[in-house]
Amino acid sequence: MLRKIYKILCHVYQVGIAYRFNYFIVQLAWVFPFVGIIVFWTAVYNGGTVNFIKGFSFSEMILYYILVQLITRVTNSDIDWNLWHSIRNGKMSYDLLRPIAYPVYWFSRSIGSILNGLITAVFIFLLYMLVLTPMLKLSIRIDFSNAFMLVFSVLTAFILGRLLCFVRTIRAFWWQDSGGLNWVEDLLLQLLTGALIPIAFLPEKLRIISGVLPFQYLISFPIMSFLDKLTVQQYIMGIFVQIAWLCFFAGCAHILWY
Repeated sequence: MLRKIYKILCHVYQVGIAYRFNYFIVQLAWVFPFVGIIVFWTAVYNGGTVNFIKGFSFSEMILYYILVQLITRVTNSDIDWNLWHSIRNGKMSYDLLRPIAYPVYWFSRSIGSILNGLITAVFIFLLYMLVLTPMLKLSIRIDFSNAFMLVFSVLTAFILGRLLCFVRTIRAFWWQDSGGLNWVEDLLLQLLTGALIPIAFLPEKLRIISGVLPFQYLISFPIMSFLDKLTVQQYIMGIFVQIAWLCFFAGCAHILWY
């Protein structure tokens, strides 16, 4: 089984980097939106002269969006849309004949797809830190214990995100066309995960809604742990909530598939 998964990972990774110029352009495209984000928050913080807004310093806000880009590359995958299309056009019948369970096959392809962008994302993250820190006079302190909490919570968020996407996507068996709904959900996820704007900046009612849903544990929770915005008790409770939602969506995926 592990050998099959490894072969799938290698295949997806090699396909992803086969057209190197296109691969480079796609990775570079992630940089341009971030430039707009920097300009926007620099204006909001008046060039960094404003100390804190909603508990975030200017340096923390820039680091927040750097981490959003990095974590988004880990928790998102274009394989989700491929699964939706394969169900609609009937190509899934070929995949079902493979000598490996389809959910395992899909999960392995997701990891391979994410690895394509993750290596570049880490490089861009380091480049951001080296360039932006002196340019914007950022004061960034990295604590190794917080870094460990970030890595652990991101790994859990990755599995949770994959299960959530699987449950969303296989509804194509029952829905004639859910492409429009998928786009709307993606926009809402940008808001409720904290990718678009930190949860603390949302209206109170939206913060309450976000607090009872699993989406903030995909992006906002790992970043807040790294920025030292959570106590140890809050972090441990957040991990338990992550695992609880993970088990819930794993059960949903099992029921819907079988």
